[in-house]
Amino acid sequence: GLNVVGARAKDFQARVLDNFATGLTEISFVPSYNALLVKSFFEPDCKNKLFYTECQLSSNDMHEFKINPKTYRQEITFPLKEVKAMLSLCRDLSFDIFLHFGPPGHPLLMSNSKDEKSAPLYVEVIVSTLDGPDEEDSPLLQEELSQNMPPEGKEKLSSGKIQDEKMLDEKMQLHDETVQEPGFTPTQTSSWAKPKSSKPQESSHNFSDHNTEVDSKISFDLYPPNDENAVEGNTNLSHAKRRRIDKPKAKGSESDSDSSFVAGTPQSEEG
Repeated sequence: GLNVVGARAKDFQARVLDNFATGLTEISFVPSYNALLVKSFFEPDCKNKLFYTECQLSSNDMHEFKINPKTYRQEITFPLKEVKAMLSLCRDLSFDIFLHFGPPGHPLLMSNSKDEKSAPLYVEVIVSTLDGPDEEDSPLLQEELSQNMPPEGKEKLSSGKIQDEKMLDEKMQLHDETVQEPGFTPTQTSSWAKPKSSKPQESSHNFSDHNTEVDSKISFDLYPPNDENAVEGNTNLSHAKRRRIDKPKAKGSESDSDSSFVAGTPQSEEG
């Protein structure tokens, strides 16, 4: 429900409004569980912030004090001119003043009596308040919307949120696939050069080893990042290792040949 505070107009005038500067145009209410804080309000670009006033009314100083816990510490800002006019009228007629207000952005209602029928003269004034920064996320506003919304509207709202979440997930997945470089996996974070394919580059060559024809397969592996000869982005064969993998030799062939050697032309036996 709405917040309701009520007090004698004379006391409210003496304890609150008489302490504020004459040229002030707006004030703010900040309710809590046992008090109402009233303070000056200035626009962010205001240059004349000479007087800042802040006063607090305890719940014991008012004969009506009902605050919704969901509006604790929320600032309700409204124009001071209308409040002064209503307060002056209630004071001259010896009436009390009652203030009904909700979260920021909801109107403030001022009256001279809680019950319109029992009062000999009933006066009611409604003024607008400034929107709060988190008005859309206000728990009180969300509760009111959910209570007034039909069941089919709630179902559409929940299904719309699910569709939005699915669309966001698809966009994020598409973004990751677009940014990811070829040959990389999400777990690879190193910046040194990698081949485009996960398989090593292979080429077939025939070498003459001790005048014996041997079919060999040479694979080129880049140096790891901690190798001093590695150059980032360099795929020159002079900075690569060759690993020779020989096929099984026929009987009688020599088996003491080297299985790996550094890139270069194989040295032939001197005749």
